[in-house]
Amino acid sequence: MSRILMLLLFGLWAGPAFCEIKTCPSDWNQRRRGDCWIQTGAFGSLAWAYVHPKGWVVDPRCFQDQRFSRRELMEALDLAWRRLSPSVPKDKGGCLSRYNPGWAAQLERRIWTWRMHLSCPEPGGQESRNFPAFCASHREVGEIHLLSLLNITSCQGCPDWLSGVIFHETLHGAGADNFSTEEHNRALFDSQKMGFMRDRVYATSALCYLEPSPEFRRYVNPFMCREVASYGNEAVLDAGASWMQACSGLESHYTNSLPSCMLSHGR
Repeated sequence: MSRILMLLLFGLWAGPAFCEIKTCPSDWNQRRRGDCWIQTGAFGSLAWAYVHPKGWVVDPRCFQDQRFSRRELMEALDLAWRRLSPSVPKDKGGCLSRYNPGWAAQLERRIWTWRMHLSCPEPGGQESRNFPAFCASHREVGEIHLLSLLNITSCQGCPDWLSGVIFHETLHGAGADNFSTEEHNRALFDSQKMGFMRDRVYATSALCYLEPSPEFRRYVNPFMCREVASYGNEAVLDAGASWMQACSGLESHYTNSLPSCMLSHGR
């Protein structure tokens, strides 16, 4: 398809924000070149998909999704990257740069190298009906990691909820799990806090999305932070209480649950 025809087709539905599209170079993934478009069959039939500047390959259906605007989607992706970036400080929207910068660097790389694809299946379609309890899911499809936005309205109510969903599924895609799929998904039905403190994906999501909010901060405790700070960096545990420095300031008294908007993620 010629570039001119692409511009005409995408301009009809994407609006001014995407009228100036460009195709990605053939080695876009190796060189980490985003903000461009590729042809892929990852989302079903062969179609043009957008490569976010930080590496997520975005299903073109996401830009037509009526549950959020194109601007909201792009802002959600940008915030998810800031939360996991090793270089963005906490007062600028960062998170893991404070608690585990080494892991953050690995996550940043794996968005590219593990081929994270953000999918937006038809709302109410078969895929959403297959997982009615979950707002999103992750699965491996060949060489890619497919992060699907399903019944996402069940996750509304949490701070920066759309970004939090993408962040949570990206952690799954990057291999952050320390619980089995069955154990992780059980959280929807068994919301005892002890499980969340040990489940690395839930602990990280809570630390990076609930902790910054005065209203939701009470759901996060130092032991969840410890799970995040020690991943791949067990030396912080060997040093006794040194992990508490990074995790200082969190509530010592906390509830024994997480908010329902945090519990509807699937894996």
